[in-house]
Amino acid sequence: MRNFVGNTATKFFVAVLMLGSLGGVAAHADTSKPVVTQDMALAALTAADAEAQKADAAGVQWTTVPTLLKAAHFAYLYGDYSGAAKKAGMAEAQAKTALTEAKEQASLWQTQVIR
Repeated sequence: MRNFVGNTATKFFVAVLMLGSLGGVAAHADTSKPVVTQDMALAALTAADAEAQKADAAGVQWTTVPTLLKAAHFAYLYGDYSGAAKKAGMAEAQAKTALTEAKEQASLWQTQVIR
């Protein structure tokens, strides 16, 4: 009887482990690509456009920003909201970096002047 109980407990334990691992697989959906909605993409485009306008007004916009914005707008128009958000994010980051770079260079040159 002891052997039967031991085997049953082992089988039960193995079955619980197997079911638990299957449940983990079923619960683990493919989250490698987050879902980007139309509203999220539009918000990213709006933010990128605003930063690009600031950089352009300051005269420091990088040449890659308009190209990225154009690609982002085309992706949005064709329904590729994930691609639109990604390209808009890149354009926004580059516009912000251009503004930051311009601010730093405006004052850092003074530390390099030979006195």
